[in-house]
Amino acid sequence: MPTISSTKLSKEKLRQLKSNTFEEWYGAAAQATVDTLGLEDIMKITQQYDKLSGHAIVINLEAKNRFPYSYSDLLRVAIQFFYIMPLSWSAKISNGFLTANSFFAEVTQCKFQDAPIEFCEGCNTLGQAEAETINPAFIFNTDMGLKKGLGRCKLIVKKKGGNVESIEEATVCILPVKVTEEEIDFWSIHATTIYWGYFSTLLVDSVGEEKAKEIFGPYMEKAGVSVALKLKKELKIEETDARGIGAIIDFLNDISSQNGWLAQFSQDVAAKTIDQCPFSTGSSIMCYQYEKICNGICKAINPEYSFKYEKMMTKGDSYCSWVIEK
Repeated sequence: MPTISSTKLSKEKLRQLKSNTFEEWYGAAAQATVDTLGLEDIMKITQQYDKLSGHAIVINLEAKNRFPYSYSDLLRVAIQFFYIMPLSWSAKISNGFLTANSFFAEVTQCKFQDAPIEFCEGCNTLGQAEAETINPAFIFNTDMGLKKGLGRCKLIVKKKGGNVESIEEATVCILPVKVTEEEIDFWSIHATTIYWGYFSTLLVDSVGEEKAKEIFGPYMEKAGVSVALKLKKELKIEETDARGIGAIIDFLNDISSQNGWLAQFSQDVAAKTIDQCPFSTGSSIMCYQYEKICNGICKAINPEYSFKYEKMMTKGDSYCSWVIEK
């Protein structure tokens, strides 16, 4: 068995490592795509993905009866932003202000505040899709204030053609959102994995799968090296053989909700079977990137070892299996 498991970490530390790891993976895939296709063209294309994502978020929450229909449509839109943004974008939002026809709040911190402004435009598209899914009469907008050096972004939801009432006309709306541990764990990776998939699909559709593999390879391997060095330190892993590499990758499987069992775990060989994975119905390009990440981990810990998949659910197998060996 692995010498390290996620159960030995505090919930907050585990959540932090999970978020940082997925952002590194997503960032590598995004950078590869941006460097190849150019940011301006990419952001135009990804508008359709943002719209689909915003719609899917609302459908997901309403299918779970997350927010009562007894709330007004405007309040339901407002609550969704208070719920989603802190979990998916690590955003800090001030108390919301609710009037008869509008809602506004201020974001003082966001994980994308140092990213290109096109990402903020994507947030606008996503927010508009969420608002319209609940009620087509509403529009969403942000002034992108963090990007403009204003120290905050103002979020506004209002009826189309209507005015935003002044703050003097508003009541402070401390929104009743109680988030469970399960929801935090889900949404902390959901937004990142969605966009990882979008950028991956975009590059494949643009240049073809084989060329995309060639492009993604060095970026994902570099990300794997970075992740390995950080996790080796954080998880206090001392072994530099298959056990040390296997413990890190087993940890990554765990935080990725890839469930299975270790078939071998020794100095020379580590092997695992996975029968549940959130990417199992997706594209095999995701598994290819994961394989490159894991080989980056091998490179960082001990380059005498390599990682490979022997079976992949994304290629039609009933389960995934991987092996680490010299």
